[in-house]
Formats: sequence, structure tokens, C-alpha cells
Amino acid sequence: MSAGRYHTAAIKNDGTLWTWGNNAYGQLGTGNNVNQNTPVQVGTDADWATVSAGDFQTIAIKKDGTLWAWGRNDYGQLGKGNANDGSSYPENYSPERLGEAADLVGVSGGLFHSTALRRSGILWTWGYNNSGQLGLGDIGSTSYRTKPNAVKCE
Repeated sequence: MSAGRYHTAAIKNDGTLWTWGNNAYGQLGTGNNVNQNTPVQVGTDADWATVSAGDFQTIAIKKDGTLWAWGRNDYGQLGKGNANDGSSYPENYSPERLGEAADLVGVSGGLFHSTALRRSGILWTWGYNNSGQLGLGDIGSTSYRTKPNAVKCE
């Protein structure tokens, strides 16, 4: 289970994913932006392995090692290649698969950024980078990455 800023996500023993709390940006993955004060199942899939609730985004891995994300995306924290266009937040109200990788073993959602760990030990980061939190060697008030980038730990 994981507690985010205003929402919570948990995986039951049967592999189903459940979320509850604030859903202003679709971070519950229920296909809408209706808040839930009791747990609600995300879709019908029963193959979720791990989940992390970030600020207003949620990221998860299925048992096949694929990476999924949904919720707010104003700084690219969903990793789907786009971000705020200046007039709207391109949210996902339901889980969407990220990339083709099928060897993910860990995820973590932050304030405006997210991370994922591949079985090989490669760490991916994406989203806002105003304090260098992506580990890519740069910072800046408008610095963000909209797709996963490998972090070099040397």
C-alpha cells in the first residue's frame, strides 16, 4: 500500500488494485475525477504487483513487469511524453502503460516527479527537476523531463 498527498492506493492479496481519497486529477484511476471516501477497485485487472501514490499521480507495476501511470501530469510526472501546455493539465483518469519495458521491479511517486527501478538496477526518473531531484546533473525552475531517463550512479 502507499499513502500519497491526499489519496491512498493498495493491492489486495488477489492482485486487485484499490484507491480512495481525493481524485481531482484522476489519481485514483477510476476513469473520472470523483473523490472516494471508501476504497474503490481500479478496473478489473488482478495482476498488480506494486503501487506508489505520489502528490496527485499514481504509478504502478503489474506482475509482468510493465509500468503504468495515471493522475496529474503538469510537469510530466506521468512519463508519457507531454506536460502542461500552459492552459490545462493533461491528466490520465485511468491507468496507461508507459513504454515497452517489462522488467520493472519498483516505483515511487514524488511531489512532481516519479521514479522506477528496472530489474537490471537501472533507475529511471521523470517529471519536475527544479532541485535536481531527477539526478540528471541539471536543475532549473522550468527544467522537467516528460519521459523516463536513466540515472547514472557513478
